[in-house]
Amino acid sequence: MTAQRPHLSTWRAWGALSLCAALGACSTLKPPTPSAAGQWQGRMALTVDSQPPERLAAAFQLEGNAQTGTLALFSPLGSTLGQAAWTPAGATLTQGQSVQQFESLDELLNHFAAAIPVRALFDWLQGQPSDAPGWRVDLSQHANGRVSAKREYPQPTVDLRLIMN
Repeated sequence: MTAQRPHLSTWRAWGALSLCAALGACSTLKPPTPSAAGQWQGRMALTVDSQPPERLAAAFQLEGNAQTGTLALFSPLGSTLGQAAWTPAGATLTQGQSVQQFESLDELLNHFAAAIPVRALFDWLQGQPSDAPGWRVDLSQHANGRVSAKREYPQPTVDLRLIMN
């Protein structure tokens, strides 16, 4: 006896149900509430206006502070895209089986075109404006769990949007 393949409409129904569940999860926003240890989680979108443009949309979990911490990024299906860990002694970037060592968090971030200003980012996540050369932050929706920032210089421009759970 051969197994029957599900009908195409069954796959479409499952796809529609999954999409509705994902959109429903996206609509529930709470103000950011980091623990005393400094923990945030949510979704992020990062766009680098390069040629071709680079885009990343991922769930994130951030713990610690600008001196010591970890950042994990997850795909929409929950698999780990990568993890960065840093201390005053250095930083590590793990992507799958690949592990890269850096002398500092700044060196790790400069490895990428986005180079997010981590020290300012921790302030932004707490709703505190903090200057970062070339960056303009919008904290007007912080009470709703949203932070957006744009790097205007140096080129390329970078757009960062965070939604905290």
